Amino acid sequence: MAHAPEIKSRARALYVFDRYDLTKVAERIGVSVGTVRRWKSQAGAEGDCWDRSRTAASMASTGTDNMVTMLVEDYVQLHLAVIEDLKTAKDIKPMDKAEALAGLADAFNKTINAAGRASPKISELAVAQDVIKRLGDYVAEQFPQHGEAFVEILQPFGTELSAVYG
Repeated sequence: MAHAPEIKSRARALYVFDRYDLTKVAERIGVSVGTVRRWKSQAGAEGDCWDRSRTAASMASTGTDNMVTMLVEDYVQLHLAVIEDLKTAKDIKPMDKAEALAGLADAFNKTINAAGRASPKISELAVAQDVIKRLGDYVAEQFPQHGEAFVEILQPFGTELSAVYG
């Protein structure tokens, strides 16, 4: 199946600028991981190395706020991966899972608090993200008929938030 150039461009942007791994990129745009790998490989063969672009984008965004943001994003991705592993692990006792989750929660709070002290913008962004999440939960629970409209405006609004909070 041929995919629109906009889809490939979105995949590249998610990888380069949003720093998603290829699996998450594929999930976000609704294609297989193999397809995203192929696009990345083809782009590289044509002189557009996604990894080099990703590094350049990271380096271009210098400053404490951006560095802290990247570190928090990396931490959150790892945090979520560990939670997924805990959910699916069959060989871990429930109490051990609970202890691991408690440790993760503590590590998460410490990481976010440290990031907030290092970069006040991160604290603001965390609050904004929490409000958006709570609003999404509220819409889903109280106004499910408006769910599609909420999702439709969420993407462009996310761009607005990025402009405000970096």
